[in-house]
Amino acid sequence: MPLVSFIVPVYNVENYLKKCVDSILKQPIYDWEVLLIDDGSTDNSGKICDEYAQKHPEIKVYHKQNGGVGSARNIGLDAATGRYIFFLDADDWLEEDIFRKISQIIQVKNPDMIQFGFCRITEDGKIMSSFYLVSSDIFCNSFEEYEKLNCYHGGICSFLIKREIIENAHIRFIENIKYAEDGEFIFKCTCLAQNFYVCSDIFYYYLMREGSATQNKFTVNNINDHLIVIDNLLAFIEKRPNLNPFFPKELVKQLSHYLVCFSLMKCSQKDFKLITNTYKQFVDRHKKKYPQIVCGRFAFRLAYHFMFLFVFLTRIYVKLRIINDIC
Repeated sequence: MPLVSFIVPVYNVENYLKKCVDSILKQPIYDWEVLLIDDGSTDNSGKICDEYAQKHPEIKVYHKQNGGVGSARNIGLDAATGRYIFFLDADDWLEEDIFRKISQIIQVKNPDMIQFGFCRITEDGKIMSSFYLVSSDIFCNSFEEYEKLNCYHGGICSFLIKREIIENAHIRFIENIKYAEDGEFIFKCTCLAQNFYVCSDIFYYYLMREGSATQNKFTVNNINDHLIVIDNLLAFIEKRPNLNPFFPKELVKQLSHYLVCFSLMKCSQKDFKLITNTYKQFVDRHKKKYPQIVCGRFAFRLAYHFMFLFVFLTRIYVKLRIINDIC
């Protein structure tokens, strides 16, 4: 059993793939496997994957029809044999020598999840932003300790996850959506994890390029996908009444955030009606248990018609901690 399985969805990234895979191969410790999932690429990406597999026995390639990043990652999960799972996008890369530290952390602490900092960088090498989560490494023996760090986020590529957690609950990605599926996955894993190791170092580099998933803008479909994710996660936590109250609170916070972002778009009246109808159905399903969601619906309508008033009301809304006092 390798220590880590790197799962890399690959789709039309022939200009970036080698840098990604080489950043794994350059790690000084080789107790890992790399699963390259060619998601129906129409350029030379699939060929590049095969060339790597011929030279390196620890690299395995799976070719499939195009079905999206969620389906590609699911194939990787089904094939993975490592103790831990590390998702890596094919146009991103790793910091040098991180695997040595990861191995030491696992050997000493054996955490359920390891989280680390990351950078967003442009194609010309300009660092857009750096995210250092903590000033020094911290091991959290409970979610309550982890919550106090205020470093939770839904970026799946900045986590190392024990495969046992994923397989025991059979966590998989939603395959019929294109947005927020990674946030759902990491949220479920975080719900089930018993301890966390948060690193002060930056391990991961996101390439901010035109057309990449991280550059997607808010659309009606994006908001619809996010509502599907929230629906699934509410069902997930309602089956687990002993979970920390943080989780339903965080879900409604996320929902409010995305609706605000959507309202800031210059959407058409048709799009506005589509999303309000979808959101009304969502509210009707959950308003009995989460009445604050109804407030979010009214705030959303105000946002579209009275933006300045909405910004003012939102600030009061947050200060009064209405969102935070759901439970």
